[in-house]
Amino acid sequence: MSVMSTNGQRHLLYRTTSSSSCLSQTANVRSREAVRCKSLIFSDFTFDNIDDGKQRSHRGGTTWMRFRSQIEQLDRENFTIVAWEPPGYGKSRPPDNKTFPDNFHQRDAAWAHSLMKTLDYSKFSLLGFGDGGTTALLLAATYPQSIRKMIVFGARSYIHQNEIAHCDNIGRRIEDLVPTEVCTDYFQKTWTEWVNTMKRLYVVQNGNLCQEALAKIKCPTLIIHGFEDKFVVPDQQLHLSQNIVNSRTYMFKKPPHDIYQKYPEVFNHKMTKFLLEK
Repeated sequence: MSVMSTNGQRHLLYRTTSSSSCLSQTANVRSREAVRCKSLIFSDFTFDNIDDGKQRSHRGGTTWMRFRSQIEQLDRENFTIVAWEPPGYGKSRPPDNKTFPDNFHQRDAAWAHSLMKTLDYSKFSLLGFGDGGTTALLLAATYPQSIRKMIVFGARSYIHQNEIAHCDNIGRRIEDLVPTEVCTDYFQKTWTEWVNTMKRLYVVQNGNLCQEALAKIKCPTLIIHGFEDKFVVPDQQLHLSQNIVNSRTYMFKKPPHDIYQKYPEVFNHKMTKFLLEK
């Protein structure tokens, strides 16, 4: 876990060593002078955040590998960056095996909120990608008093059958599609277990992940979607925009699922403009 102050005051580093420490042990984070009242969360397979101290994510690989363009290019005069890889994701150990109970999105949302509270972030913004987008939606709905703004992209509130089929197809070709340094046995095992969880939830919960939570979201929300995203069907962003009251949508016409990597300058501009609006 890294917490970076951006106003020239200090840089704080905190790496968790266990699931409990990520929630409660912050003895080495001593000063709160640099912490501001806003923050931004990225998330997916790993869950990152960026605190907009004037501002937070992805499962397929480490935080640094997936969000380097955001971490390096966001304006440090306006943003403080906090990065978290939750237990079992990225390099966060233990546990050695990431678990996927039926409520794992809500569990991760509770962990993320507890961590930010422990680090003295009372008000922050969220940026959730993919699976982390679901976590961000639940976090915003469950802890509305803590959330300033939210950006979600490639996010889903329910599971569509076509999405499962696409993930199955990816799983069969994963060694060809994922960089060698990432595609470890653990990564492949975690991917398979995640896909199996999506299949299970599609049956036992009729595909519902957090649809009932959308009406509880009160913060200004930006929904970003890539028109050619095969991981998430277009109806997902439409459903979000129709059920989150204070929301707006921006559609990239061509980019796929990883729009933040394909078009980082445009993505960062849209994100920054939204977060800094009064």
